[in-house]
Amino acid sequence: MKKRTAIGWCACGGAAFAIVAILTRSPVMIASNAAGQTSPSAAGEIQLEPAGPARQLPPGLAGASSEPMIERLIGNRAKAAALKDIAPALLRFPGGSQANFYDWKSGSLDLRENPRSSAYVKFWAQAARRIATTFPRGVHLEDFMPFAREVGADVLLVPNLETSTIESQTEWFKTLASAGILPKHIELGNEFWIAMSQDPDSLRRWPDEPSSVTVMHRYEEALRPIVGASAKFAIQAAGAAFWVAPQARGVLAQRLNGWDEALHAESWFDAVTIHLYPVLEPLQTLPGGGTHAGLFRYLMARCDGGVDRTINSVAARVPGKELWITEWSAHGAGDWARSGADPITPAMFTSGATRMLLAILRHPEVTRELFFTLNFDAQGHSYFIRGSDGRYRPEPIAQILGWIGHAANPGSRYQRVVDQGSAPVSPGVSAGDAYREVEGAVFQSGGQTTLILQNAGGRARTFDPAAHGRLPAPTSVELISNSDLDDAEHRAVQITALPATGPWPVPPYSVMRIVWPGDVAIVRSPAS
Repeated sequence: MKKRTAIGWCACGGAAFAIVAILTRSPVMIASNAAGQTSPSAAGEIQLEPAGPARQLPPGLAGASSEPMIERLIGNRAKAAALKDIAPALLRFPGGSQANFYDWKSGSLDLRENPRSSAYVKFWAQAARRIATTFPRGVHLEDFMPFAREVGADVLLVPNLETSTIESQTEWFKTLASAGILPKHIELGNEFWIAMSQDPDSLRRWPDEPSSVTVMHRYEEALRPIVGASAKFAIQAAGAAFWVAPQARGVLAQRLNGWDEALHAESWFDAVTIHLYPVLEPLQTLPGGGTHAGLFRYLMARCDGGVDRTINSVAARVPGKELWITEWSAHGAGDWARSGADPITPAMFTSGATRMLLAILRHPEVTRELFFTLNFDAQGHSYFIRGSDGRYRPEPIAQILGWIGHAANPGSRYQRVVDQGSAPVSPGVSAGDAYREVEGAVFQSGGQTTLILQNAGGRARTFDPAAHGRLPAPTSVELISNSDLDDAEHRAVQITALPATGPWPVPPYSVMRIVWPGDVAIVRSPAS
């Protein structure tokens, strides 16, 4: 089995780290109900139909985190080449929670713990010491920007609003501008709504959404003249609908719900960020959740219906604003991240993460999404296998992210497609989340049409292009299949090339990419 190691520690999403601790004590987000699974149609042949109108995607929608403070990226040509193949349009600097403590002059973290600090602050204080040892000269954007450009990506910048001053951040932005490397996408801090897992010092800085947004606005007012009118600034939503039920009474649950309830659109910011991590521990206590097959159904429902529900909830509060999903993954960072007992196998993760991205694409408000995290040697967040030749090959999910990124990022025309007549699968959770076994997306750009088709069901299907009219012969038909939900081995992707003439097999838990020359009408889109 591939061992995931970093510089001696695990990087994890702050939201998942904190919320899983609450939910494992009081599972307010998910509870079993009487609903069961709704069976899809009995036929094994996939008949695609459009779901919703077609639309034009914004260029550069699909990106990723790949964090140079977590592992050695800068100067590593093999890692840059592997990322370039995946083609993320946007990378994030300096990262997630560490951005709240980043000292741009030293290139390290300005973080001090005390006996009253939260476990999460203590975690990062220990990490800060290791970062300082591993990178004695620090990690600077001046060094990371050439790496990003080699990958072909722009940078999303997360300034330090937690332990730095407006004057210091203004000086940093002016320094970057004079060097010609100041990014145009600015995320105003990271997860203030979680307050470093209810840390007393962080709570004083970010007591609630209104006062936190006021601080964010002060920074924006100082930084906007430097980055220019074309730059975009994003504030933070908690995305509470993904984590907790509205009636939850826990302190953290009320904070998250209250944060989103206070959220409203203002003219000075351009976008709102959301972080999406399914919290797994409560799901394991539900009927069937102790097996991979049972847990998979709950995971898929949260990765599909839960994503829809959360994005719709935030979008309704900030009409006219862009939504940036600047962190997302198919699992959070619960106890498994520390013990190594990950309940999600690679096959489960591949299906869940693929569906999350397909669900994100449904929403026109979402203009940027960054998968967390496309690293190489970082424990728990690495999706590449290093070969004996020193080259890195992607695991299945990294390859699929690349497929979708290549298809979407040119600013393609997009159409969601589903299996005709099939019903959603509802595993029975209080939020009512459900998913379809077959989901797809059609992208048209650059003189070609790409179909990404996912079978997230446990039975084999077939797809016959002849059933959709007189289509030209495709230039490529490729299949990635992970049929064993119990297999915990991490492997480099195996892509099966299929003949140009269908029908084609669509095995259980598989993803297919079909590319045609020209603009091919696979399905007739409803009027926009």
